[in-house]
Amino acid sequence: MKKNFRHTGLVSFTSVALASSLIAPTHAVVPLVNPLAAGAGHSLFISNPVSSPTIVMQGFFPQNIVRGMGYGAEGGVKVLGSIPPSGSPPQNYLSPRTVGCRAASPPPPLGDYPLGLVVQVAAAIGHSVALRSNGDVVTFGSGHSRALGYGTTDDFDCPSYFSAPVPLNPVGVRPTPVWAVAAGWDTTFALQGTSPGYSIIKAWGYSGWGQVGNGKPIGTAYPVPDCVRNNVYPLGSCLYPVVSVAAGDQHSAAVTTDGKVHTWGNNSLGQLGQPGAMRSYALVVPGIDNVVSVSASGFVTFALKQDGTVWCWGQFQNEYAPLPWLSCGPTPMKVPNLTGVTSIAAGRNHALAITVDGRIWGWGHNNDGAVGNPTATFTLTPVLVNVPGFAVAIAAGWLHSLAHTADGKTWAWGNNSSGKLGDGTNINRFSPVQVLP
Repeated sequence: MKKNFRHTGLVSFTSVALASSLIAPTHAVVPLVNPLAAGAGHSLFISNPVSSPTIVMQGFFPQNIVRGMGYGAEGGVKVLGSIPPSGSPPQNYLSPRTVGCRAASPPPPLGDYPLGLVVQVAAAIGHSVALRSNGDVVTFGSGHSRALGYGTTDDFDCPSYFSAPVPLNPVGVRPTPVWAVAAGWDTTFALQGTSPGYSIIKAWGYSGWGQVGNGKPIGTAYPVPDCVRNNVYPLGSCLYPVVSVAAGDQHSAAVTTDGKVHTWGNNSLGQLGQPGAMRSYALVVPGIDNVVSVSASGFVTFALKQDGTVWCWGQFQNEYAPLPWLSCGPTPMKVPNLTGVTSIAAGRNHALAITVDGRIWGWGHNNDGAVGNPTATFTLTPVLVNVPGFAVAIAAGWLHSLAHTADGKTWAWGNNSSGKLGDGTNINRFSPVQVLP
């Protein structure tokens, strides 16, 4: 039986950087959007991220290696993509370890084969996604709901530099660049186009509430990538041109170049931002425009407008009864006391924002510390998170949060039951702690 709630991933365009790969790609421009990913019980981050990763070490050992902590396995599937020493069972990792494949004997010069040259990561509850600098999309974890995109239900425990990418392009056709990736409840999204703002969304996985968005029947899984449409299949055309996409538990959202937000999937708690039942295709959210990016999780959606304000609709999921659910309402409403925002991240029951001065703000439920302020309980008014340094990236999971600062450090706070904060313990943290190297 499926669990009721699962975490999401999110992406938005903030910068564009040139990148190269071992074999010269047919395209080479991808944005380094966010080097962090927070799932339900695990976390991923890009170690020492650079905007133009290249092979600099001997052998096949690249820059931008992915590190992970938390669940070594969810339901027996290694969502961290890391194989433990021979003969040892899957386990929770309280400090970061390299994501990749364990080398056969004799080992190569630096040990295991790492998952590297990565410019973006995304995480859900049962699978993880990485985008390489050459546009390859690599997935690993549970394949039972077809979220891995390989056309099978097979699980993939061991991603590496040599992993085959998800086949997003028709055979024999010149590859089209992938700019960003996102992961939700058994779903995966990839923004694909010739450049930012000239992209469609490729989607695959479980569409129990229409959250894949391909316009096809609800309640089944779609193992092969297909585009998100603006009407039922085959009447609908691919939603275009898209600049941001976000995956919630049972719904999804995207932004087009005209600043409009489009949503699809379940609408049980107003997460689509307009009246109506669930649907498997995208429609415009009325009452909001000039949007530059979206973020979604659980049953809530957030939109960042060009003027630096944040708007939301739907509801935060409450983990601990009888505390009230926090509602943004069924239509877009402005998050109070928050301006000058440059980045947003939605968690299952909390949210984060970075302002232009590099400070982080959190709001929502704070039972396990996910908001990042020890004085907060539950609130829709953002409070300051005391992260040392200038924040440049954030990620929000089910009950925990991550941040990356300009000095290259990674910080974490919130629920730490599986060790997903990466501080060497499983103690919940109500204030940020530095992730171990």
